[in-house]
Amino acid sequence: AAAKAQAEKEKAKLEELKKVALANIATDKDVNKEEASKLKEIVNSASLKDTLVAKVVENGSTEEITVSFDNTSLQADKFVIEKADKETVAKVEELVKKAEENLTVVKTIDLHFIDSKGTTINKQGETRAVTVAVVANEDEKLEVYYVNGNKLEKVPSVYKDGKLTFFTNHFSIYTIVKSKTVSSDQNTPVPITPAPSNKNEEIKSDKGEALVQEELPALDLNKVLNETTQKDSLNILGQTDNKEIKDNDNLDVVKTNNQVTSATPVNTVKKGLANTGLASTATAGLGALVLLSALVLRRKFNK
Repeated sequence: AAAKAQAEKEKAKLEELKKVALANIATDKDVNKEEASKLKEIVNSASLKDTLVAKVVENGSTEEITVSFDNTSLQADKFVIEKADKETVAKVEELVKKAEENLTVVKTIDLHFIDSKGTTINKQGETRAVTVAVVANEDEKLEVYYVNGNKLEKVPSVYKDGKLTFFTNHFSIYTIVKSKTVSSDQNTPVPITPAPSNKNEEIKSDKGEALVQEELPALDLNKVLNETTQKDSLNILGQTDNKEIKDNDNLDVVKTNNQVTSATPVNTVKKGLANTGLASTATAGLGALVLLSALVLRRKFNK
């Protein structure tokens, strides 16, 4: 009962892998309709009727690679896996780089069956589902290619739970490759430095220089006072008529056009004076001159 339950579990697992493999074939843009049809046929005919296990020693540890197939007509006694020789490995790496630059070879292996007499079986036709334990990161994608002379032909494969399963109808040299998937952080916007308004103008902030405001022209206080005096000159000695001020009790303060600081005295003048102010003073001065002249003439006549 336990063996039967385990067999049912393995069968369900294989059917799930087949569904994923068929979906991958349907969405693969590099495979034309004719090739896709052949690959789907290979996947659909995969069977768990017979299973053979090959053991490979790599980096001091033993690795098991299994193959599931129908052994009725093949009569295979052993499943053998060998590492490809150095010349083949170099050739495959060159082919992989030519096919796509972002692909990296994980391993290249030579698969074959041997009968009870030790003879290699070259018969083809029956689907073989080969499962290999391979470690891959979350951002890596694994694929399998059949090395057909100087060409690489992709075969259906599925990576799940740390194991890579691929489907084929013959044995030969196969290579497992990996590639980096697109990272989500590549969509992060990159800050763009604004271009200068003038081609010959450099952005000082890029070099770490401080942006200093150009020096303002010095304030010529004497010039400002002269201009203000010319505009608002006082009406002295009756040279011009004073403007009539309706409210003699209120005096308006006239500010200069320039702002002053605490170090600069505030100049204020009365906008207007009463009619008895400056004009009266000028008249009194004129009278004094007349009297003085009369006194001088009188003394002259007395002599």
